[in-house]
Amino acid sequence: MSENPVIEAIRARRSVRQYRPGPVSRDTLETIVDCGRLAPSSNNRQSWEFVVVTETETLGRLAELCTFGRFIRDAAACIVVCGDYAGNRSLYLDGAAATENMLLAIHALGLASCWVQGYDKPYGPAVLQLLGIPEALELVALVPVAHPAREVAMPKKRFFCASASVRRSTARCPSSRRPAAGRSTRASNRSEPGSYCSAPLLPP
Repeated sequence: MSENPVIEAIRARRSVRQYRPGPVSRDTLETIVDCGRLAPSSNNRQSWEFVVVTETETLGRLAELCTFGRFIRDAAACIVVCGDYAGNRSLYLDGAAATENMLLAIHALGLASCWVQGYDKPYGPAVLQLLGIPEALELVALVPVAHPAREVAMPKKRFFCASASVRRSTARCPSSRRPAAGRSTRASNRSEPGSYCSAPLLPP
């Protein structure tokens, strides 16, 4: 397949947790948020809200609150994704779609980020309070925006089968072996060639 910028961005995006100092312009941040706004949502409810944090002190306080988001303190900005769960039970799915759109936009603009989980986390209420977000809303994710300090290698991913047959709703590589007795099919979904794997339903 010839190079496609969208596919290339999906394949090249990485979760980056180390940042170097450097500003990110307001126009760039607005472009990123706009990409989140254009994500699909259940019944087109678009029940998400985006709060962009750029103050250094507030970024530091967010980093202290988020157990696995300490690197937020080194970012130029952080986009907080939240919304009304009571009015949309698909909020988390919709917010996740918006978050992925923004992550891809961030990468395409030569910047770096790492998805910080926010939904149903104990620090969620404290984050909302810190930013003055109404208690009725739910935190979905935090998306730092920064300049990468270094390149990040592709982490191990599940093995891709270009041609697969399906047995009991599980795609299987043509050269794969059956899992050993006592091992579940799901437990054997590893990246090694010859193992059961997740694969698209493609004709041979």
